[in-house]
Amino acid sequence: MDKPTASIIITTYNRAQLLTERSLKSALDQTYKDYEIIVVDDAGEDNTSVVINQYAQVQYYKFLQNQGLSAARNFGIKQAKGEYVVCLDDDNVLMPEFLEETIKEISKNKETMAIPVGRIIKYKNFEEYAKPYQGLMKFNPIDWGWLIRKEVFDYIQYDEKLRANEDADFGIQFGKRFFSVSIIDKPLTIAFDTDDPESSLSFPNERELQGILYFLEKNLHEYKYYPDELRCLYRLAGRKFYRGGYKMKGLNYFWKSFLAKPCFNSFANLFFILFGWFIYNHFMTITERVRAKYV
Repeated sequence: MDKPTASIIITTYNRAQLLTERSLKSALDQTYKDYEIIVVDDAGEDNTSVVINQYAQVQYYKFLQNQGLSAARNFGIKQAKGEYVVCLDDDNVLMPEFLEETIKEISKNKETMAIPVGRIIKYKNFEEYAKPYQGLMKFNPIDWGWLIRKEVFDYIQYDEKLRANEDADFGIQFGKRFFSVSIIDKPLTIAFDTDDPESSLSFPNERELQGILYFLEKNLHEYKYYPDELRCLYRLAGRKFYRGGYKMKGLNYFWKSFLAKPCFNSFANLFFILFGWFIYNHFMTITERVRAKYV
């Protein structure tokens, strides 16, 4: 295959089993056949290389040192020969029709630079459908599961200094350039959030927390006239720092979230986090379950 139409880039780190059960399997099962698969291993220490060697059609690259998701994606994109690129995390899934439907849609208009699609989110005991392209394009995180014209990456890349919020940062860069998108409101991807409730929002390490601070330093001015987006940004920072062991700093971000847009939702988040992570996590679970019921 000299020049495939599309390139699926899977980034992975120490999750060979999930890679083969979810992302890689879904990539291999696409109904659209003119594509390539690139796996970028971010210096994992498990048997991923052995597993990948079973698939002759998969291109495999491995970093000697861990460089983070942004670097792994950027490297995979540079290797890609396809006109279109889709990034895929190792624990998530593309539906079999993903490439077929997104390529058909993006081919209709040369001005369309990316295709967001609907996503099924599977929790431990329930699931919900997340519609694509919610809110302002400027603040729409562009993560895995978007079909993107490769030429977009001639102008912007994932910021390799970031070890958190790299998807949000890329979305801001994308939105500022007024790239056009076309939406497919169908469940063409699947994400999993099936951990034990006490372990959800896993403990961030210092590198990830520093990444959040760098993101705020870089992009906070973009949120000046968008209080609802700022509220969500501060709330996420609050969750991460509280969960990462910096409780007072986390509470401070929850307070900033409330001040950014005083409303019932921001007050409820601030109120429940005061009782500790266990209570707050149950509040989040109930909120997600109620939202899923009415979506």
